[in-house]
Amino acid sequence: STGHYDLARIQNSLKTHKLILTTNFDHLLEDALIRSNVPVNICADTGYAKYVRTWKRRNEVVLIKLHGDYITETANTHDELLD
Repeated sequence: STGHYDLARIQNSLKTHKLILTTNFDHLLEDALIRSNVPVNICADTGYAKYVRTWKRRNEVVLIKLHGDYITETANTHDELLD
């Protein structure tokens, strides 16, 4: 959507604050970032969380999908979020 592309454009212009947190399950935001040539690393499940600090050092946008996405594990309930 236009809003996703606007966010990608703004994010690409920033020199700091390269972190995006989202609860969306879809891929609209990451698709907009990729199509806008914004270097992005996507953390959609806990297995990727250990790499976030490394990605930040490489000055890439880190997109953290707090509840996972529709392809990876999702975490919605209280018990799932505790894991």
